[in-house]
Amino acid sequence: MTAAAGTEQDGGREIGTEEIKAREMRLLTVLRDWCAAKGLAMFLCGGTLLGAIRHKGFIPWDDDIDVFLPRPDYERLREIFPREGLPGGIALQDWRREDEDFSFIVQPFLRLADMHTVLHRRGYRLPDRVFIDIFPIDGMPDGEAAARRLFAAVRPQRYVISQFHTTIGHQRNPLLAAVKLLARPLVTAGGLRRACARMERTAMRYGWEESRDVGGVLWGYGPQERLSKADLEPMDVEFEGGAFPGFRGYDRYLSGLYGDYMTLPPESERQPHHEMVKCLVYGGQESNASADGTEE
Repeated sequence: MTAAAGTEQDGGREIGTEEIKAREMRLLTVLRDWCAAKGLAMFLCGGTLLGAIRHKGFIPWDDDIDVFLPRPDYERLREIFPREGLPGGIALQDWRREDEDFSFIVQPFLRLADMHTVLHRRGYRLPDRVFIDIFPIDGMPDGEAAARRLFAAVRPQRYVISQFHTTIGHQRNPLLAAVKLLARPLVTAGGLRRACARMERTAMRYGWEESRDVGGVLWGYGPQERLSKADLEPMDVEFEGGAFPGFRGYDRYLSGLYGDYMTLPPESERQPHHEMVKCLVYGGQESNASADGTEE
């Protein structure tokens, strides 16, 4: 894995939301072009797809980017995505790798990260990078009851992972804060890796090829985001002035997640998912990337 260009002891240049978005767009463009070159299906999802459909870009009060890939393409991505030679310190973060840096936030899904950045967010124990999240789409069982049971099965590991990363004070429920305090010594880096592995095994319970319906089981919203494979017919959507991959079943998907998704929420709800405290950049030369992920 490509190392960060420096540490906070080395100083660093502080950046704001607009440069964070620009760096995320750079990550997204590299991933889009690389997936297209390798024939892998990648789609904008979640709030990023909502932003593309409703705003033609980022949701104005948010700054994260989410994509998902069908499980076979997701596994191919983690297998063949280049580990070195990427422009400007870009790296694919994967909890499965033995050299993954557990002194930063590690999630049970892939991330493409700008390794020249250190990002601090309110309520989190560990620093992060500027990143985009990459989720798998897995097979789902037929029927609402079976789908609910599947999502219920991944929830305990998701809770463990979330509690490992967040601060005690971030938990408003005193009882849950006490549970977190008692459980944290048990959730070492090795325990976090085990939780990720258990969660992934559960999410992959229903094979992609055998399943009629699919969805974001690993880290999704719930059974309401179920899609048929036919919904994933590719189509381009506009996002921040560029064309990025969406899918024709977006109305069903966004309606399941957000209801009347074209109507703006009340102003009181227009808040970012994660409140940034500070983001620092440590050197590193930026360059353009070719479709195979190497520097031009």
